[in-house]
Amino acid sequence: MATENLNRMTLPRTDPAPDISIVIPCYNAREHLQTCLTSVAGQQTGYRYEVILVDSSEEDVTPFVRDCFPSVRTVRLPQRAYPGVARNAGIRNASGRIICFTDTDCRLDARWLQVLGDAVTGGKPVVTGAVLNGTADSYIGTADYLIEMTTFHPSRKRGPIEHIITANVAFERKVVDQIGFLDDTIKGSDRMYAYRMVQHGIPIWFEPEMKVYHKNRTRLKKIFRNQYDCGFGAANVRRWAKVSGSILARCPLLAVGIPFARTFFIAQRLASGGIRQLLSFLWHYPVIFLGLLAYTRGYLANAFSPKIHPTRDAS
Repeated sequence: MATENLNRMTLPRTDPAPDISIVIPCYNAREHLQTCLTSVAGQQTGYRYEVILVDSSEEDVTPFVRDCFPSVRTVRLPQRAYPGVARNAGIRNASGRIICFTDTDCRLDARWLQVLGDAVTGGKPVVTGAVLNGTADSYIGTADYLIEMTTFHPSRKRGPIEHIITANVAFERKVVDQIGFLDDTIKGSDRMYAYRMVQHGIPIWFEPEMKVYHKNRTRLKKIFRNQYDCGFGAANVRRWAKVSGSILARCPLLAVGIPFARTFFIAQRLASGGIRQLLSFLWHYPVIFLGLLAYTRGYLANAFSPKIHPTRDAS
């Protein structure tokens, strides 16, 4: 339980208008809010910022947020919203010239806001950062991290990238004016948004010092459910966007090789972090492989379904 003084933490005043707006979608994540919002309140930065929590939970978290973090603005949606829709609602309510996203299951590094603000104001219109393992003491949690987060591993060198992760991304407001809002889809809205950025000639930069710690799933059932949804979403992305692996959209039966292809790419990314990272991958591989099978099952379930374009929120 957090101490009383943490419970009453407030964020810096945002008068005049903030430089940065932090948008956080929330769905049934009450147990994560204390850690997430405390890390937001503890940012060591000279930038003025506001925090917008977009809540579509079954239980309204507004009273908790109002009591414990009174400077956080809550936007309450009347029904369950997928992350893209929730983030769009946050963008519409944002005042900052820089928009950034994170998630309720993330704890932000104390310099996160300063690093991303410096990067964007320094000429990088879109910056995405490193995701660190926030459940390093859990075998299952670490396996979940290795399945999903190695593209944004902190050992990756800073430089251009064609992906974003909405748990850790910032961009100039004018990017939204240029490419519009995120798609309404259960998984894959970040990949589609990055694809549209690239199509419009907007460069994406990876900054390893822009760090968040992700609290991963520590129950097998939740990992397999999430990986199924990720695979389902990935099939939709590849049917509409010319991203890596788009050949699977033309030849869906090739998807049976996904577990082996993803095994190779995960190991390749971790190799840059040294032998200990590879040994960790091997130690956790039994759970990783089962997760990749769940992903493949989700992919195949969508690959042969009718082709329906994800809904784009254009308002």
